[in-house]
Parts: sequence; C-alpha cells; structure tokens
Amino acid sequence: MLLESRATASSSSSRSSARIVQVVAALLALMIATAAPSFSQQSQGQKQGQQEKRTSPPGGGTVVPMGTLSCNPAIGCTAGNPPSIAFGPLPNGGNTVYTADPFTITITWCDDGGLNSGSRSVKLNGTSLTSTYTGLPMDSYCWAKAQSTATITPQVGSNTIQASINDNFAQPATSYRSFTYDPHQIDITPHSGSVAAPVSASFTQPFVIDGITSSPGTYNISVIAPASLTGCSADSSQVHATSGTTTVKVTCQTGALGSSGTLRLRAASTTRPLDVDTGSVTVTASLNGFAANVSSPSSSKYREDPALCLAGCFDASFAQSTVPYFSMGAARNVTFVYHGDRVAVRPFIYADVSLVPGRAAPSEYWLQASVNYGGGFANVTFLNGESTLHFSGSGTVSFPPFSGHGV
Repeated sequence: MLLESRATASSSSSRSSARIVQVVAALLALMIATAAPSFSQQSQGQKQGQQEKRTSPPGGGTVVPMGTLSCNPAIGCTAGNPPSIAFGPLPNGGNTVYTADPFTITITWCDDGGLNSGSRSVKLNGTSLTSTYTGLPMDSYCWAKAQSTATITPQVGSNTIQASINDNFAQPATSYRSFTYDPHQIDITPHSGSVAAPVSASFTQPFVIDGITSSPGTYNISVIAPASLTGCSADSSQVHATSGTTTVKVTCQTGALGSSGTLRLRAASTTRPLDVDTGSVTVTASLNGFAANVSSPSSSKYREDPALCLAGCFDASFAQSTVPYFSMGAARNVTFVYHGDRVAVRPFIYADVSLVPGRAAPSEYWLQASVNYGGGFANVTFLNGESTLHFSGSGTVSFPPFSGHGV
C-alpha cells in the first residue's frame, strides 16, 4: 500500500509539471507572435524616416524625383555637382532686343541629384520677377530637369537677367544673361557726317528710313533745323515705314558763305512712345556746295591752238602776209601772226565746268588760282588786279579760256 501510494503521488506530480511546461511554452509563443509585428513596424518606420531624411531638401521646397526614384542611382543620395542653368533665346535671337512690348524668357534648370524649386530666383536688373516652374522628363544630361518662364519688361539700354537655384543638398548655382534694349524699330541715315551746300541758295538733303522689323508701323516726321538754315520743311509729315526703305527729303535755304549747323530729321512712332530715331548731318554753306564737276584738259601745252577758243581766246591778234611769189605755177606767200598773249609768256587757265544733276543752279561762278612758288600755295592776282574772278551763273557760260585774265 505504501508503495502504491508513492507511485500514485509521483505520477500526479509528473502530470502537473508537464502542464506547467505546456502553459509556459504557450505563453512564450504568444509573446513572440505578439512582438514580431512590432519589430517589423519599427524597422519599416525607421527606414521610412531615413529615406525621408535623405530626400527632403534643406530649407524646404519641392523635390523633383524622376519616376519612383528619389535618389540618382548613378551617384546615390550624394550632393554631386551644382545645378546648371540655361537661358532661352531672346526675341531677336541676338544680344539686342528691339521689340517695344514685354517678352517672355525661358530658363531651364538641370541637376544630377534633385532640384529645390522653392530656392529659385529670377531677377531683372536686381528686381525679383515672378516665374513659373514645370518639371520635365529626365534626359541623358539631367537626372532632375525643370523649366521656368518669366515676363521681361526691359529698360532702355543695358539689362541683366539673373537666375539662381539650389539643388537638394543646398548647392547653389547662379547664371546671368545680359542684353541691350533698343526699342526703335527703324534706322535713319545719315546719323552723322557733313555735306557742302550752295551759298544763300535752296538746298535739299535726303534722309533714308530703314525698317528693322517686318512691320514697324506709322511715324510722325519732324525737322529740327539750326539757325544757319531757314525755311526747312520735309516732303512728308508722316510715313508708314516698312521692312524696306523710305526716303524723306528736307529742303532748306542756306545762309552766307561758311555758315554751318546740324540738320536733324526725327521719326516717332504713333503707337510706341519709345520707338524713335533721329538722323543728322552737318550742313556748311560752301563754294563746293554746287557739286560742280571741273575739267581742265585744255590746259595742256599740246592744246593751245587759239582756233579752239571762243572768239580767238579773246586775244589781241594781227596777221600780215607777204607779197606772193610764184613757184611751179602757184602763188605762194608767208603769213606772220601776232598774238598779244604770246609776246610775254604767261600761264592760262582753261576750265570746263558742269553741275551734278539735281543740284541747284548757282547765282554766279567764282574762279581762284593758287600757285606754290616754294613757300606754299597762295592765291595769285590776275591781270585785271583781282584774285577772284566772277561770272554770271544764269544761262550758259563758256569758261574756256579766260582770255585777258592771264596770271
């Protein structure tokens, strides 16, 4: 009985221990099953936080990831190179803008690690401008690419556009585009220079208006004359300039010999206040103002035959023939010819003068002669005691030769 009782007690104790072990194992399994999701969630949250930390740009703004990637596989989540900035073409394609209206400039941003759109800045002559921002697909040069546009209202003369942006790692980049704003869409010539005009006579100066663009428009014409010119007027008060050329003629009355001043023609657009251009030329009343062509081939020593001259060169002449004699059945004699201008040899001036077509007829012609006797050129005195000879400018005047006015 005693042995049986011990056996029974021992068997009962073993079953109790087994149940305890089963309960402990079940509790452990339950704890592991409960804890496993928490470990997984924590690891996933840590990864997400690390990823957000890598891809969030310093200072805020918008990251431009390409596709589902937030870092460039070629360089990883590293800074790489600073962004690059490119400006689109100006309206006229060069460095000078002629358009009289505001225009739009395009700016392309490019980076190998991501762009911070919030950091971008576009300025004109130091003043900030409002700009758009549009992401573009990546290409072989840009892993992150975007484009902005801004409206430009330039000032007359020099202008500078400044564009700046940071990448996702706060690396800055700045680029500049300079240009000249010249709002006039026409060009008037001449812009300078000088011309000779006849003394105290009517004078006409042409100005050529050349359209720079395909449709420059309508322009009011005004003349700005100096005190040396009077009664100036243009043949048109308004012109419609085209892409070709238009000529406006200004007619004035010149003053005394040597008077000079700058004549200007101004063309101003009827619709664009800044579209203005002015042509100018200095006009001097001069003896060369008639634009006379002077030729003196008859002054050659080989062409001194008095028969070539009008009225025998106005020379005092006499011819005396000898009594004829007969030889071989024919009367023969010798004639002696006297020319007063050949008694005392002296130079003569022959001049064939004609005016350039379109020039005003002179009131009179003047003739002066200069001779260099070794001390420089100086005006000489003609035989009539004058250093300047005067001839009427009306009708037809024959210059060659000025007989009786030998030097």
